[in-house]
Amino acid sequence: MPVIFLSVITAFIPFQATAHTILETSLPKSGAVLKLAPTKIVLSFAEPILKISGNKINKIQLFDWNKKNIKVLKQVVISNRISAIIPIQIANGRYTLSYRVVGKDGHVLNGSFNFTVKKKK
Repeated sequence: MPVIFLSVITAFIPFQATAHTILETSLPKSGAVLKLAPTKIVLSFAEPILKISGNKINKIQLFDWNKKNIKVLKQVVISNRISAIIPIQIANGRYTLSYRVVGKDGHVLNGSFNFTVKKKK
């Protein structure tokens, strides 16, 4: 009888589920075909991103179609967003944007997506 009673009581105790953050929006968008080369990257997540002064635990990387790293500058985290500047005019082609962020809950989120630059010649 005590086991049944305990089961009934625990069924009514509320609990808080913790969800890990997810990428909500991005600029450029995943899969986009752009007529103009982007100059900035902005990623917005469902939850705030952890920021530790002096420690670059969050990062954005950009790679061209040959897997060459294109250095991005001024990576900034504000609340649930991380942004970076693309300091060069990137050429036509397919690019991979990868990111690593640490959510406020301490869980790491890694991801990547592609976009294409197809400027008129």
